[in-house]
This record gives sequence, structure tokens and C-alpha cells, in this order.
Amino acid sequence: MINLSLYLKKDLIKLGEELSSKEEVLRRIAELLSGGGYVEDLEKAFSELKRREEIQSTGIGGGIAVPHLLCDIEEPVVGFMTLKAPVEFDALDGKPVDVVFFTAAPNPNLHLRMLARLARLVKSSGIVDRIRKAEGPEEAYEAFKQEEISL
Repeated sequence: MINLSLYLKKDLIKLGEELSSKEEVLRRIAELLSGGGYVEDLEKAFSELKRREEIQSTGIGGGIAVPHLLCDIEEPVVGFMTLKAPVEFDALDGKPVDVVFFTAAPNPNLHLRMLARLARLVKSSGIVDRIRKAEGPEEAYEAFKQEEISL
């Protein structure tokens, strides 16, 4: 079983982001990945995130989205953000999104394993509520790690 906490990067945890659309969320993810040195080309990452959303929304319901990127990256990464106000994300349940988990991975096998583990984690633990209530990135980081261990 894959341990997502190994790939969770503190600099990719943002709380209370003021974004007003799905496109702004995807651009912010690309900016975080590029700004942290995880991907070289911000525009390419943004374009790939948008392309993936055009295939099918990554809004999985319950106010959660899981955009993901399969790309040329040295090491896989996981991050997440909360939004100050929910945004429309074409989610499966039709509800807006206020918690966004995201991944980037270098190969399809690892990419799929990370997504499967993340989907299980957000659906069968208290991680989303704990992140929504977190008072800072460090508290959110610790909540993620603790919930994953208990799953």
C-alpha cells in the first residue's frame, strides 16, 4: 500500500485560498508546482490540468476535487488547499468544491496508485473535516498524516 504522506509537501498546503473559478484553482495548482520547483513549465502544467478536466471533472463530490497531473517530474508530490468560498467544479454531485487535493506523478502506475489511495482516504476518513477546521498549514499537514496512518 502506498503512503501518500511520503509525497505530501508542506509548501503545497494552502488554506483559505481566494479563488473564484475552477480555472483559477487549476492555475494556482500549476503555480504552486512550478514555484516549488516540482515542474519546470507552469503553462504546460496548467494546460495539462485543464485538458484532464475537459475529459471528466475531478470534482468527486462532498465539496472535494482531486485534480491530478501525469508529467515529467523528478518525484511524485501531493498537496491540497482549502478555498475561502466554494467554487463550481462540475462535481459528480453538482455541489461546489472547497477542498482540493492534487497530485503529480512521473509514471502511470504510480499515478493511479496515488489516486486510488487518495480517493479512499478522502472518502473513508475524517481528513476533509480536519483540514477544513485546521488553523494553519502545519495542523493540516499533521491531520493528513494522522488520518492516513489510521486508515
